[in-house]
Amino acid sequence: MDSEALKAEPAGGKELDALDLRRALGNFATGVTVITSHCTLGPIGITAVSFSSLSLDPPLVLWSLSNTSAGLSGFLDGEGFCINVLSEGQADISKHFAQRQTDKFRTIDYSLGAHDCPVLNGCVANFQCETTDILRRGDHHIFIGEVLDYAHTSESALVYHLGNYAAVRRQSS
Repeated sequence: MDSEALKAEPAGGKELDALDLRRALGNFATGVTVITSHCTLGPIGITAVSFSSLSLDPPLVLWSLSNTSAGLSGFLDGEGFCINVLSEGQADISKHFAQRQTDKFRTIDYSLGAHDCPVLNGCVANFQCETTDILRRGDHHIFIGEVLDYAHTSESALVYHLGNYAAVRRQSS
């Protein structure tokens, strides 16, 4: 790949190395999610670490998906989505949904939630959402949804840091 293609020029004029920027962003540990939806072709799902809370009043969350993702058209087609926050023991599910395959749900334990979106069992949290906005910014689409229903546990979440799965180590106050 041409190294010039990996550089981005921000408004400040300094040229950024996209791969180095990605490594720097990897220092921010995030929870691992599987985002699911239901489109005209049926249930769809992808692994994502781009989830964030946006607002409590109204209850809004957001996540983003690459413009080149094979699943983009399905998420654009769906009326809602479910953010499934994976538990510490669900790295295999994260890897499963990160692969390109047609029937990702054949071996997965789930129920149907709002807008027929799959709600994965065994997660530390699930947020069933109605899509309220979709913004295209840079090389991603940003999906904003209003939380219609949710569930959570006190189990430990799966974390992604510096390109690897990690466990949360709780510290006493």
